[in-house]
Amino acid sequence: MRRAMQINVVVLAAVLALSACSDDTSEVTDGAVSTPDQGMDAAIPDGPAPDLLQPDLTPPDMPLPTCTDKSRNGDETDVDCGGATCPKCADGNKCVKAADCTSGVCTAGVCAAASCTDKVKNADETDVDCGGAKCPKCADNKKCSKAADCTSGVCDPTTGLCLAPTCTDQVQNGDETDVDCGGTTCAKCADLKKCKSALDCVSGVCDAKTGLCVAASCTDKVQNGDETDVDCGGPSCPKCVDTRGCKGNSDCVSGVCLNNMCQKPTCTDLTKNGDETDVDCGGSTCGKCADTKGCKGNGDCVSGVCLNNVCQKPSCTDLTQNGDETDVDCGGATCAKCADKKKCKAATDCLSGVCDAVTSLCAAASCTDKVQNGDESDVDCGGATCPACGDAKKCKNSSDCSSGVCLNNSCQKPSCTDKTHNGDETDVDCGGAVCAKCADKKMCKAAADCLSGVCDAISGKCAAPSCTDKVQNGGETDVDCGGSCPACADGKKCSKGADCSSGVCDAASGLCKAPSCTDKLKNGDETDVDCGGSKCSKCASGAACKYSTDCEKGICEANKCRLPKSCGELHKAQTTLPSGTYQVLPDSAGAIAVTCEMTAHGGGWTLIGSVVNGVARKWNSVAAFTGATTHGTAAAAKTNNYKSAAWSRVPGDDLRIETSQYAFGFNKLLGASAFGPYIKANWPATCKSGWIRSGADFSSGLTSAIQKTMNFTLRARDTNASCYPAGNENSAVTFVAADCCWVGGLGNNPGSTGWRSHDLSLLSLSRYKTATCSKSTYPCNANSSVFTYASFCYEVSCKPKYALVYVR
Repeated sequence: MRRAMQINVVVLAAVLALSACSDDTSEVTDGAVSTPDQGMDAAIPDGPAPDLLQPDLTPPDMPLPTCTDKSRNGDETDVDCGGATCPKCADGNKCVKAADCTSGVCTAGVCAAASCTDKVKNADETDVDCGGAKCPKCADNKKCSKAADCTSGVCDPTTGLCLAPTCTDQVQNGDETDVDCGGTTCAKCADLKKCKSALDCVSGVCDAKTGLCVAASCTDKVQNGDETDVDCGGPSCPKCVDTRGCKGNSDCVSGVCLNNMCQKPTCTDLTKNGDETDVDCGGSTCGKCADTKGCKGNGDCVSGVCLNNVCQKPSCTDLTQNGDETDVDCGGATCAKCADKKKCKAATDCLSGVCDAVTSLCAAASCTDKVQNGDESDVDCGGATCPACGDAKKCKNSSDCSSGVCLNNSCQKPSCTDKTHNGDETDVDCGGAVCAKCADKKMCKAAADCLSGVCDAISGKCAAPSCTDKVQNGGETDVDCGGSCPACADGKKCSKGADCSSGVCDAASGLCKAPSCTDKLKNGDETDVDCGGSKCSKCASGAACKYSTDCEKGICEANKCRLPKSCGELHKAQTTLPSGTYQVLPDSAGAIAVTCEMTAHGGGWTLIGSVVNGVARKWNSVAAFTGATTHGTAAAAKTNNYKSAAWSRVPGDDLRIETSQYAFGFNKLLGASAFGPYIKANWPATCKSGWIRSGADFSSGLTSAIQKTMNFTLRARDTNASCYPAGNENSAVTFVAADCCWVGGLGNNPGSTGWRSHDLSLLSLSRYKTATCSKSTYPCNANSSVFTYASFCYEVSCKPKYALVYVR
């Protein structure tokens, strides 16, 4: 019993050992595990073991397989992976079936890496072999997690499936050329959307270069926008020609749209088109236009008269045969009867009362047939054709009588009260040698027949007085002038000033007087009362003018004389004015008298001040140069210091300095500023070591070498001294500098004890000696020019007496 028990323990140990070594003895074939025939079943006898041996079948010191014991055991296909219990195996590990692998693919007993062609949903695929970061996008109805997983670009968040493209999914998909437009299914794309062909675009135009839909235009050779045909019609494009498409009359050149097609112009379309001059008339095709219709020429009108592009009603003075006239301006019911040989339709059309039936021309009446015929009232007299009958001849009415008076069928002698045109009267009871003169529109033969003194040669009627009839009549004071007519010329008769072109009627002579400059009227070529023009004195400020020469030393602006702002403005307006004293109005502070130099260096210079040497000093502070105070007089500017109000108020651009020996200046220096304000605005905090301008722009009395050395700056630095007041400076406004130690200009140097006793620092001409120097190295200027120190002198005797300062 004990021995048998020992045998069983040995056998169990052998089984456990065999189990532990199963990795070495089992084989994997086609995904199934095979075990050798020898095993536990061969060592343990058939039948149940005795109860006493049962607890020893699982020794307490042999642990069960786990998925973390770093051994391939249990049903694992590789170490700690595969089988029914452990995690799936990574790529490259052993496997029995696809379920053993993380990739879901077991090939030849080894887990294969996931791919997009393995027909398994693995890795980050959202459906089999599609979706995720690496595989192709999924087709419609495949699983997805985001839009990027789908070919359509649309993943339904509810179902997790890729949706088929639609024209409202706000994604460019399918054959769309842009988002939800273009292609064969969706609506056409709007302007600036992407396209592949014209069919993709609302406008029908796809730009081949940009691949974008182009906005409709009237030159794109496509019917688009609101066009009714290609590039025509609609409110934006030109009208369409005949046979092109239309929606309304306004789309067509012809103005006629029928059955959505522009029609050719016709003479019955109730529209003005073609070359018609009015609706359905005029031009080369249609009938002539009725009265008041539009026209371009006489041929367009039924009346044959086109005036101001309107067909006129027929009249008896339009030099055209129209209306019911039988010839030009005669015949018919309205116009005068026609003369002999004029066309006629009836005897009543003719002055003769006879219209030849064969020729249709007015025939001369024959009153020599000695027969009372026609409408004659007596033999060869009376009636409409023959001469009027003499006194006592028979008559039917007054027209039968030469006297024009038929009483009791007998012609009466003429009188001036018989209310009949007879005798030598030119009209009823007037005209001729016996009766009174005729009123306007009465018949006449000569001017003496008329009250107006004018007998119109064409109409044979007394004309109403006019201002062109060469007769003094009506209310005229002389022939064709005065009264209601134009004013009379000088020497013509007048009754009041208004009758005269001069406005002056001499009471003594009753004649118009020529304009004068003292008649207190604006007449002749005067621009204001008794001033301006070619004869009278110039006008004061505020008076009317045409040109500046109409103004007394002033400017004509907006047809009013005003004071100039400066001598420069005055000179520009009136170039012939001489140098002298003039009034200027530089600003709102009021007018000032200034001295103008009108000839030197182009003229127009305003004298603003002077610096005089050897007299009581005035230019002795910066305030003297920059402030508004004044001193001296212009008349004594060359003998005593002078500062005009113009120094602070008259603006200028150019600066000019004139001494007793020479003059020089600078163009466009001051920037339209008065000199005092310019100095104040540009006064430096310390001495300047450079030139604002190098070389004068113009000069007189100077050589070109000296002109090149004349410069401009404010408060120039003296090279051998520090700035005032610690040291000294030679001038406030500086024009020259020597190669050592000396600068000069206007206002002599303020030394450490104050300004010196004399002002002028410019030198006499003989003292200027030039030298070359290093360009723009102070005191050298940009012209590489400087004066030599040896030629300079501090004494009054070395300097000109004065320097006049001008601006322009």
